[in-house]
Amino acid sequence: MTRTTFTLSAAALLMAIALPVSQARAQQDSAGGRSRAGAYDPAKSIALTGVTVLRIDTVKQGEGSSVNALLAVGKDSVTAWLAPAEFLSSKSLTLAAGDVIDVTGSTLIVAGQQSLIATEIKKGETKVMLRDKTTGAPAWP
Repeated sequence: MTRTTFTLSAAALLMAIALPVSQARAQQDSAGGRSRAGAYDPAKSIALTGVTVLRIDTVKQGEGSSVNALLAVGKDSVTAWLAPAEFLSSKSLTLAAGDVIDVTGSTLIVAGQQSLIATEIKKGETKVMLRDKTTGAPAWP
């Protein structure tokens, strides 16, 4: 009986450690732009044309950084999760406040804020595919 109690206690301890770690990892991936596939829903895909970039945020993520854009959409604003800075740079895409862009992606609400997991972005003649439009899988390695 002691062994069974010990085994159950060990299993409970493993669950108590593993669950928060896996949840923290999922949140880290989602917040940092690495995975987001679990939040991506192609049924909630929209295309925004001629929207103005209000602000570009570069968020430190491990050894690299992730780029997000706050966009003016009518009287509202939407945070677009874009891609790692290195990926955007490799595609010769630079963004700044005041730029007018087209962006496509899946909508969701994060911390009460309208957000967009961007799948494609176009600035001028430069068009960059960021994620698979069906699965939301990132185009970067």
